[in-house]
Order: sequence, then structure tokens, then C-alpha cells
Amino acid sequence: MWERSLHADYTGTDSYKALFHAGLLLTSATEIDVLVTGLPVSQYQDESRRKALEKQFTGKRKITPKRTVEAASVKVVAQPIGGLFDMVNQDESQGEDGDIDEEARILVVDPGFFSLDWVLVSNGEFHRQSSDTSLKASSVLLEQAGLLIAQDYGAKPTVEALENAVRAGITSILMMGQRVDFGPYLKRAGESMSSTIANSIQKSLRNEKMSPDIVVLTGGGADFFRDIIQDAFPRLKVVSPKESVLSNARGFWLLGSIN
Repeated sequence: MWERSLHADYTGTDSYKALFHAGLLLTSATEIDVLVTGLPVSQYQDESRRKALEKQFTGKRKITPKRTVEAASVKVVAQPIGGLFDMVNQDESQGEDGDIDEEARILVVDPGFFSLDWVLVSNGEFHRQSSDTSLKASSVLLEQAGLLIAQDYGAKPTVEALENAVRAGITSILMMGQRVDFGPYLKRAGESMSSTIANSIQKSLRNEKMSPDIVVLTGGGADFFRDIIQDAFPRLKVVSPKESVLSNARGFWLLGSIN
């Protein structure tokens, strides 16, 4: 039975390899000019990890007995950069109604399942010292919500059940024949994590002479963490791309297309 691998060496797992091969298969291509992928910010800042992933993906790969795909070059970026490119692309299509000024200092927060990553970008430059990773991500939030539900109902829903319900826009789950509204439990779980997440991000920004102008909240966990991030930066506007769960993938494609 397949399940997510939640550890720092995920890129070396069979699950990651399977997803990589599936992605290649779905392209229907035999040759790829530029393959773009991302790493959590803390791992991206480790050059040896970036080089290892580039080497892992570059060249020919036999993905089925009769199908080989070759990637000519590989670009590895910090994961939130994909979401930023997608947001900017969508914002530019709005013309004067867009939210992002070209001179803005942009804080990009990308809550994923394993990690919550953030980067500060100003004048097109990635500020490494103000960018980092927290493991207080979607999996932890959903696990904590499940524990809170168990305290009241005597049974704990799985992380997957909660995640699937949120993705489907459902506000309750069925447990032991009873409908349970999980919204309040997600909120309580978020509140218990908010100070830790806010402190981590604000601590990384303390050496900056100026604060961010806007927050771009992107990635698959954007809806889970919106209140937490807005509370951490109450004076800033928090915006997200449409269908933010796909924002990194769309942004990676944009990055590859301008290579």
C-alpha cells in the first residue's frame, strides 16, 4: 500500500522515483529540454542536495519496458519560487487591478504536506538569510486536529480522511455513524501552532532593514494556514494564486519556459 514518505530524504525514496516516472510518462514526450523541480528551502540551500537531484534527473530514464525519456538539463529551485512565478503570472494578467507592485518586497509562504517553506524576494533577488523551512506543515496540522477530535468523540480520523474532505470542500466527516464538523478542530489546531510558525518566519526576517510589502500564500496547504499567516502579518495583504495546490507546478513550467 502506497503512503507518503515524510522525511528529509524523500527525494531518494521509491515513492519519489515513482512520481517522477509518472510525470515523465504523462508528458508523452521522449525528449525534455528543461526539467524543473523544487526542494524545501532548507534543503535547497544545501548545494550538495541540489547537485545530487540535478544528477538524479539528468539524462535518459527507462520508465516502461519500451519507453525512454531523456532530460537534457535540470533546474532545481526553492519550492516557493514556483508559486511566486505562478502568482506573478496571474497578477500580470489582471493589469492595473493586480496586487503585486514590481518594486514590492514579497514574502512567499508555501505550506506543503511535509514542510512549510518561505522565501523573501526583492527586486528579483532571493534573500537566503531570510528564507527557511519549518516542519510545522499540513501533516502536523491535520494530525493535531485528529487528536482533538479523538478527545471529544473517542475515535481519531486519519490525516488522509481530513485532507480529502478539505480538498473536496466538505465540512464534515462520518465517524462511527455520526457527522463531525471538523472546522473548529482545524482552527484550534492552527491556533496551537500559530505562534511557533509566526515566530520562525519573523525571526528569519529580523536582519532585514525593511519589512515585506505583501505576502503570497501558495501551495497545497494555503487554505489550512491562511488565518495563521494573516494573524502573523496583520498589516499586510495576503494573496494566493487560483487553484494554489497546482501553483508550484505551473510556476515550474514558467521557469522552464524562460530558461
